[in-house]
Amino acid sequence: SNIWLHSNFVKPTSKVIIIDPGHGGKDPGATGYNLIEKDINLDIAKRVQRLLEEAGFKVIMTRTTDKYLTLQERSSLANNANADLFVSIHTNSGGGHGVETWWYGKYEGEKSKELATHIQNEIIKETGTNNRGVKGSMNGKEGNFHVNRETKMPSALVEVGFIDNATDANKLKSSTYRSQVARGIVNGIKKFFQIFS
Repeated sequence: SNIWLHSNFVKPTSKVIIIDPGHGGKDPGATGYNLIEKDINLDIAKRVQRLLEEAGFKVIMTRTTDKYLTLQERSSLANNANADLFVSIHTNSGGGHGVETWWYGKYEGEKSKELATHIQNEIIKETGTNNRGVKGSMNGKEGNFHVNRETKMPSALVEVGFIDNATDANKLKSSTYRSQVARGIVNGIKKFFQIFS
């Protein structure tokens, strides 16, 4: 029998992914061009959830509604769930345009950097938007976001565009762009686990 051939393949169903839509509730995040960050983050996160579940992953969302959560609550949820990966979704502001992905090295630095790199590359492949690259450090100030620092599994934080940039804001308003970003994130996660479809 050929059953042994399959032992090289990771079964997605065995993998638990935490998807963290940044901000929520009384914390709106950034705003611009009639957009509110917390809403964009949640919309893209739900698209990611749907695609991951279709691919057979188990997904835990830090929030599925417009709810306020502390950063501590987000990282604790991930650590207590014994998750395999943590991906936080944010929208940028403050000058610039395009997509960037952050990692941090406190626990799983090498793997977090690898995860961030796959996600960044796949989002750019899907969207063709300005590539601001992968940013982070093993233990310095670069990328020292609580949710990346305090999660014990490989983690990445994606900034899906600049809410205060006209070009990006137009994209962020578009359902097509949001779906492309979601597909990019999911493809990056699959690449990380070497699941190619």
